[in-house]
Amino acid sequence: MQRVPHIVSAYSWRRTKSARLLPPLWSLLLTPPGNIRLGGRATSSTAIRAWAAGETAEVVRATIQLLLLGEPGQHGTGCIPKSALLEVVPARGTAELADIIRVQHVSGDVSTISLKAYSQGRERFQGATIDYLWLDEEPDASIFSESLTRTNIARGPSVLTFTPLKGMSTVVKRYLLDKSPDRHVTTMTLDDAAHYSAEDRARIAAQYPEHERDTRTKGIPQWEAGGCS
Repeated sequence: MQRVPHIVSAYSWRRTKSARLLPPLWSLLLTPPGNIRLGGRATSSTAIRAWAAGETAEVVRATIQLLLLGEPGQHGTGCIPKSALLEVVPARGTAELADIIRVQHVSGDVSTISLKAYSQGRERFQGATIDYLWLDEEPDASIFSESLTRTNIARGPSVLTFTPLKGMSTVVKRYLLDKSPDRHVTTMTLDDAAHYSAEDRARIAAQYPEHERDTRTKGIPQWEAGGCS
């Protein structure tokens, strides 16, 4: 099976991610489908090691951690069911931030997901071997490359989720211009947010400056949208 690094962009993703994207992550942690293979082994029979990273520790706590665990003090109300949570190891330096989440896998082994922040620097992304990578918001090119390298042995999926506010950056060009069967782009627009009425979508779009409106609502990098890169 090919490894497919995957980028998802645009406004509505933030509001639909738990329904459309997180199941592949948390289901891999617990009882993944057998048709996904990591390093030649069927994932239905083994626990996994995953990373999820965002811009800062505070942002990770408010986004990734909230979706996976639920509110602080209410772990088990997010995408990972309470019955499967074995341990949440707290991080140092940021109140109520998790460092490592340990999850019971159907095989009897323990899956882990480590939470990381780009603000820690590229060096904190070195060395490890992981099965699954999730980068929420666009990293700089050095962290992107370092993180992707961590998946080389297991050949597991890498998922990036962000709105391309940095324009045609090195990372965005990698997906939009450098075509490869190992990469896939899914663009989710404001129009895909079916829980908004047409009036709501028009109001939301109108609140953004014209030069970034297409980026925010359609996932189009800024220079393609006619604005400044």
